[in-house]
Formats: sequence, structure tokens, C-alpha cells
Amino acid sequence: MKKTLLLTALGLTALTGCTELKKEDIGPIVAEYLVENPEFLIEAGKNLQKKEQEKAQAAQINSVLSQKTALIDEATPYIGNAEGKVAVIEFFDYQCTYCVVMSEHMKSLVQENSDVKVYLKETPIFGSRSEPSKLAAEWGMEIFAKKGTQAYESYHNALWSSAKDNGNKLSNDVIKEYVEKSGLTFSDVTATMTKKPQANIQLFSQLGFRGTPALIVMPTEGANKDNVSIIAGADVEGLKAAIEKARG
Repeated sequence: MKKTLLLTALGLTALTGCTELKKEDIGPIVAEYLVENPEFLIEAGKNLQKKEQEKAQAAQINSVLSQKTALIDEATPYIGNAEGKVAVIEFFDYQCTYCVVMSEHMKSLVQENSDVKVYLKETPIFGSRSEPSKLAAEWGMEIFAKKGTQAYESYHNALWSSAKDNGNKLSNDVIKEYVEKSGLTFSDVTATMTKKPQANIQLFSQLGFRGTPALIVMPTEGANKDNVSIIAGADVEGLKAAIEKARG
């Protein structure tokens, strides 16, 4: 009976057949029912939260689609198949603990998926308080621009290995070592570098990301709301599923 009255109070008279209820009775009926049946309110809250999350994700995917050119531009360092039909875009910071964990999976990813091209967006979100974070990113982009993919991949993997071996910490000396192994002359002054990571940080923010790693998966051609995936965090299984989704 109380549930019937509650539905009536909420305006669902078509379901109950009850059409008469005084306005002053609605509040107490609803309150009493919710006290006795808190799961009703919990379930309603979950449904509302789910709808809000779906709405936010749809908006984020629309933002991704509008920024596709910037996400998979040819100036972005990459690993994997240069002609890959599936694009994985990763925003990362060399000082990010979860990015270090993800780095091993990313190497396996390109070995196991010959149709994947991983675009690596140097995004030093810790650069304001960590000079090596910013410096490593700037030099990574410079090495790719001046020395190409293979030199960049060697530098990229070497920094991950060093970070992993040293408690996720990098130093300017370590960066210098691998910059010079790439064939460039190291300097702490990077004002004349070809590319800067600020554009990546701005894009990262525009897309609504708050932490690294942040990943986007889409086909390089024909991307749409149904085949684009957004992954926040080191979600390996989610990444695998997103690749399959992008393949169609």
C-alpha cells in the first residue's frame, strides 16, 4: 500500500490507478517509505550517477573527435607500426608511477598487435615541481624531431627503465646520458628546441583529463562515437578491449 501511495505521490498515477492524493500527504508518505526502504534511494542515486557518467563520457568523446587532427599529428613521437590502422594515444609523464607500470605493457602491446600505432604525448604534469619531468619531455620531443623514431624509442624506453630502477625518479644526469646516446648535445637550456610539451598539456586539459596515464583508442580512419574509447589510468584489460572495439 505504501509503495502504491509513493508512486502516486511521485505522479505515477497511471501505474497505480489511484488519482486522488492530498498535496500535504505527499511529503510524509515519501519520507516514511524512504526510511523503511533506503535501497530505493540508493538505487535511484546509482542510476542518476550512471546517467551523469554516460553524459560526461559522451561529451569527452565528442571533444576527442573534434581534436583528432591534433591527437594523431605526424609531429607526435610514436612506437609501433607507422601505418597502423588503430591509434593508441597516451598522455604520460616520466615521473608518474602508474605510467612506469604502463610502459612495460605498452611495449608488449606493439609487439603483439601489428596494426597498432602508439602516439606518445609527452605531458609533464609534474613539471612545475620536478625539473627532470619537464626536461625529459622536452628532450624526448627534440630527439624525435631531430633523430627520428628509433632514436626516440631507445631514449623513451631507457628513461622508463631508469625510473623503474630508481624509485620512479629521474635526474638531469640520467637524461643527459641518454640524450647524448641519441647523438645530440645535452643542455639544460631548452628554449631553442623544435617542439614544446605545453601544447600537449593544453590538449590534455581541454579533453578533461586530470591525471596520467590517459589513453585514447580510435581507428586512424573513420573514427566515430561508437569506436572511440577513453581510458583514465593504467587499465590494461580496458586497453585491450578498446583496441578490439576500434578494429570494429
